Amino acid sequence: MSALTIPTKAFIGLLSDVIRTAGDDPEVPMLSTVLLHSDRGDWAITDDDSEDGAEPLIDTIPSDLLIGSSTNRYVIGQAHTACEGRLHRPVVVAVAEAKVIVSGFRPAAAAVGKDVVHRVIVTLEGNTLTVTEDPTLIPDGLSVSFPVTSGDDFPRFADLMDPDPFVAVVQDGEVVPPSRGTVLAPAYLAAFAAIGKRRAAPVILYRHHQSRPLVVEIGSAYRGLVMPAAAGDDVSLDGPTVRVFVPDIADSDGAA
Repeated sequence: MSALTIPTKAFIGLLSDVIRTAGDDPEVPMLSTVLLHSDRGDWAITDDDSEDGAEPLIDTIPSDLLIGSSTNRYVIGQAHTACEGRLHRPVVVAVAEAKVIVSGFRPAAAAVGKDVVHRVIVTLEGNTLTVTEDPTLIPDGLSVSFPVTSGDDFPRFADLMDPDPFVAVVQDGEVVPPSRGTVLAPAYLAAFAAIGKRRAAPVILYRHHQSRPLVVEIGSAYRGLVMPAAAGDDVSLDGPTVRVFVPDIADSDGAA
């Protein structure tokens, strides 16, 4: 058995973000999940003591971390946040269960007021994960339990998240030169826009090649990946093709 204690706002924020990049295809149930695991690393301290690592950064401190990851094959998302304690192994949580945690504990956290840090205790025992309000704050508080599966079956994605930008792209024995443009599906970007809004942080895209995934960073505690979409035969990636129309209006000095 293992357990960790985590601010509820941070926990439901992490879950909310990784739910957005999880799958919803009933034919691939493993992708309709969230992978949770623990590690230890630097945690960003910000000027507003934000739990989600929003900018501006003041300092970093070593901390236990809870990490959440998800993918729907076209996007990958991973967020981390500080906690006390660690889960002893990675586990996979169904998206439906993660949504129960978010909807159930969000009002519970709000009920204690802004001046109190509401916390939950996350306990892993066997194949059961239990989330309980901190009894030192809320005796006999809300508690939910649900089954989890091993993280061993979750898709491997770590190598994709840190690509080498200097490796040439070769197709049919020939190097494919980079173009100016990359095609991205609006639906893929929507999740990252929503996450950036919640975290009050800009969405930064790192591009290597038009045929390779783009790395996404949002604040200091979120990294993702977005796959490029296929370009149609009538789409040019050499440069913009849509005409810009110049209005017939006076310049600032009054000249037409």
